[in-house]
Amino acid sequence: MTKTTDDELDVIVLTAPASSPKSTKQQPFIFLNPLEKEIYEPGQEIAIYWKGGPALPQKVNISLIDIQPCKVISTVVVNHIEHINPGLYYWTIPEAFSLLHNHTYQFYIQDVPRTTWTYGPVFKIA
Repeated sequence: MTKTTDDELDVIVLTAPASSPKSTKQQPFIFLNPLEKEIYEPGQEIAIYWKGGPALPQKVNISLIDIQPCKVISTVVVNHIEHINPGLYYWTIPEAFSLLHNHTYQFYIQDVPRTTWTYGPVFKIA
């Protein structure tokens, strides 16, 4: 994975490797939030909810993907150790996203061993 910094936006850009994780089983993660076609504003907090995935406790990576240039904007590691589903992570949209002018995004979630993953619905940051 290549890491570069976009000085204008002050965000870290992570470029994913050319190969995707391989799995021989169904992708059981399901995004409950954000919803398809929602519009968010810079500074707003998004509750990222999911269910499914490997048995608890889970350690997952959640990545934000900018659809237009098809690149990963940021990735966080979430230790989901609660004995309940769904999983939950709060992310506040940086104010610098106001410079991107209505890009569309989606979240991607995978377990850390990279055996299970899925892409979330597409939404906008206006």
